[in-house]
Amino acid sequence: MKERGTYLVISVGPTTSARMNAQTPAIVKQGATAIIGKGGMSLDVARSFAGRCVYLAFTGGCGILALEKIVEVLDVYYADLGVTEAVWKLKVLNF
Repeated sequence: MKERGTYLVISVGPTTSARMNAQTPAIVKQGATAIIGKGGMSLDVARSFAGRCVYLAFTGGCGILALEKIVEVLDVYYADLGVTEAVWKLKVLNF
């Protein structure tokens, strides 16, 4: 949600990881070192992580814990997909 020109995060949690199978290897190749999601991903995605990236499983219902650690919204990618499906780049502290 946008409020006075900046984003106001009111809930946080990942989408089902398998929905991003096709895009994830390219994201890892761009330099992502950790990806947070829920559920599993494909074997091709797991191979793309080797020596580069870790997968962090996000337990359902923990959105409020993550929300408390967000310091700033740095950017939003693919906003045309809608707020819940966009990729959010967040600055977090003590995650």
